[in-house]
Amino acid sequence: MMQELADKIWENPRFHDASLRIELAWLTKEISGVDDGPADIADATRLMRSAAILACSEMVDHRRAAFRIATCAYDLFGTEQVPLDQALRVVLMRLGNFPSIGTRADVESAQPSLPFALIVEELASAAAHEVTINGRTVLLTDFQQKLCVELH
Repeated sequence: MMQELADKIWENPRFHDASLRIELAWLTKEISGVDDGPADIADATRLMRSAAILACSEMVDHRRAAFRIATCAYDLFGTEQVPLDQALRVVLMRLGNFPSIGTRADVESAQPSLPFALIVEELASAAAHEVTINGRTVLLTDFQQKLCVELH
């Protein structure tokens, strides 16, 4: 069901237009420091919802887009108007990119604000990505976890 929804989002030209706007706004801000790009908070909010779905996809292009969209939207709008820290945490978790959750303090501390079902989803996914190295438990990315399993 999630894959069908991800495919439907991916087929929508408005999704790609909004995605392009958010990435151009992010690039404009990064390169020129101007915070007046072609995207707005409404785009960011809709795209974050789409990114949370695309992050569940089996398609690599969908997952890459989910990461780009989520990080651009968060970098552009932060948490001033909507809780994009929570949304970014969900996308990163669904992508299996647990180490990135700790790179921003507000994203790292956003878990208690998530709905219970998303906390449970995160805890289950995190448990599958945990390894103990030299007596210390660490969370790995999907790629690192698969590599670790293959080596053992």
